[in-house]
Amino acid sequence: MGLDRGGSCRGMAFRVDDKDRDDALDYLRKRELITNVYLERIVPIGLPDGRRVKAVTYVVDRLHPQYAGSLGVEEAAAVVLRSHGQSGPNDAYVLNTVTQLKQMGIRDLWLEAVGAAVSPKSAQTAD
Repeated sequence: MGLDRGGSCRGMAFRVDDKDRDDALDYLRKRELITNVYLERIVPIGLPDGRRVKAVTYVVDRLHPQYAGSLGVEEAAAVVLRSHGQSGPNDAYVLNTVTQLKQMGIRDLWLEAVGAAVSPKSAQTAD
């Protein structure tokens, strides 16, 4: 998931050994820079122990045609339901992301609402 300005961000930081740096960056760039909706940035982050370090992050380009930050829940859900990426259907991606965030103790209420709207369970209850 790419970062967007405003608010704050909680997440996970991964330390990569120097010997694995190039392979890790190559993997991330192939995954995150496919359509160039994200810009790679090195930014300062705070760790749970209070240290501040620099980390590679991916920040959304708000001028990119795929920027969807201003969509409402229903409109975003409609886009998700008709979309499929190289890694699979977008509804599965959204639902997996919501599950993973919750397991890390991170709440994204907007994304959770999109997930509820695309969930097969919500389609069953709508029938």
